[in-house]
Amino acid sequence: MPDTATPTIQDGTRLRTERERLGMSMRELAFFCDTSHVTIQRLEAGTSDASVGLKVRLARALGVRVDALWTPLTSNAPDMSEGVAKDEAGGPHNGS
Repeated sequence: MPDTATPTIQDGTRLRTERERLGMSMRELAFFCDTSHVTIQRLEAGTSDASVGLKVRLARALGVRVDALWTPLTSNAPDMSEGVAKDEAGGPHNGS
């Protein structure tokens, strides 16, 4: 079972969801990413992980950011919805 703290395909749900949202087949996505449909199938099944280069190509082909596909899906992931702490002048707080 993959380490949930490591950004991985996380069972392929996000990749598959984005591909299907665009109405793309696995073969079409593979063509646009210069890889095989078998690789796409393995990524979506969660039995393989992609190289950095392939992650970038997949994200570009799907029109999303790389971290949208590979951010961990666990509840212990940081909550990115909270704002940055501000200092009295309204700028980011630097902790000093």
